[in-house]
Amino acid sequence: MVHHHHNDAPVRGSFVKFIALACVLLGAMLFFSGLIHTDLTKMTKLRRLMTEFEIRTRFATKLDTSDRLSGIEGINAYDRGEDGSVSNWDRSCSPTPWLLPSGSEFPYSGLHGDLEELATVQARQIDGYKAVSVVFFNYHQSVIMQNAVYSLVKWSGVCNYIVAVWDEPSLEACIGMNLPCFDASAMTPGNGTIGADREARLHTADYVKITWMKPILVSALLDLGFLVHASDVDVAYSPGDLTRSYLKFILDGNATAAFQRENKLPYIVNTGNYMVLPNVQGKAFMKAWLGRADDAIAAGNHEQTALGELYHERDSKRAFYSCATPQECKEAFEKSARSSPPTPVVRKTSNSWFLAFGNTCITKEPHRMFAVHPCSFPMLYFHSVCVIGAAAKTRALKGAGFWFLDDGDYSKGCPPDPDNANIVRCRPLAERIPETEQDFLTCDPSRLAFSYYQNMNPGAAAVDPALYTPPPPKAAAGAKKQEQETTTTT
Repeated sequence: MVHHHHNDAPVRGSFVKFIALACVLLGAMLFFSGLIHTDLTKMTKLRRLMTEFEIRTRFATKLDTSDRLSGIEGINAYDRGEDGSVSNWDRSCSPTPWLLPSGSEFPYSGLHGDLEELATVQARQIDGYKAVSVVFFNYHQSVIMQNAVYSLVKWSGVCNYIVAVWDEPSLEACIGMNLPCFDASAMTPGNGTIGADREARLHTADYVKITWMKPILVSALLDLGFLVHASDVDVAYSPGDLTRSYLKFILDGNATAAFQRENKLPYIVNTGNYMVLPNVQGKAFMKAWLGRADDAIAAGNHEQTALGELYHERDSKRAFYSCATPQECKEAFEKSARSSPPTPVVRKTSNSWFLAFGNTCITKEPHRMFAVHPCSFPMLYFHSVCVIGAAAKTRALKGAGFWFLDDGDYSKGCPPDPDNANIVRCRPLAERIPETEQDFLTCDPSRLAFSYYQNMNPGAAAVDPALYTPPPPKAAAGAKKQEQETTTTT
């Protein structure tokens, strides 16, 4: 019998190859699974952060009290009942309160005649300060004001704001748009006798009076113990932590205030966006500024001109020092600390749109502008300076890509209220064109603006500049040099 021996080597080889291929495939699956899991983890975390940020700003119905909500900043004391409910939180932090019917209830409703109570209700505790922002408005600027408020709340997360008005029609419109309004007419020079039938334009008598109402109100809030951020309505904000951006910038420079830089003499700063600390120097700075109000108004000068003139005076003692870079601020603080109490130091922020366009007044040529990415460091806001009137300022904001309202052709498309033509109810442009806010949604809402540098003053956030120990006096041999330094402009 012949035995046929089957050669099974090829079978064994194929089986081994199969097992090896299976192992390779399994390893690849495990590897890519790890990558996918890592990416999904990152995406889940990003999605959660964005969801929490959107919850803070969305226009919605009553929210429940989940653990996820309890840790989100911006839920003020008045939002929580004894049972921990947050019944008013969603409305209080809406970027579009004007889309609710007039007369809707808010925690600040009816407080327009009581500054202290309104500010207390609206203020938010941030790093030991009671922080509040103030926006100034009259009804001729309703649309551009809504763009400012929408961006302030949605992108900067500022729910703790007040809208100051100075005439009766604007107060009615403000209340009708469900905003946290304050009647500042009594603080307006001339006891509120401002023409309400027209938009106050630059260099007019009404404009001059209105500009002086702004520091009067800021000073009153400082006296009440509030950290104050002041903003004109021709400003639109980028995503980021506005209050902490200003605080870091101020405290890193041992300063008491921060203003937008201004390059045109006699100005030293621009008063369209600034923050002042409620310390001795902050209050003294505001009082010195307001001390020039009567003469300035008589001469037809607005508050920004007067502040520049105050800085350049050298009659006896410098009213305040200014600085921008850490080295400039170090030198300014050393000079400041030789006085008792120390002389206020004002730090100047960069005009970040100058970095984009190479021209601070590019706003005069909106056809040459292009959309600025809102995450550009250290971008915090875009201010439509150098042009006059709401229409021209709106064109500039649109040119820079910082316009968020579906307003049609330059502030004319938002539907007016049938019962009050001064009330408009603009809807977000992103509802119709979602791409409008695409770049803004990619920004980290906790980012800090202004500062190019590492922390130049560790621990400053916990220490008021007024309490710093002054440097020791110089030796007698350097007395002449010291005298020269005290009169040197920084």
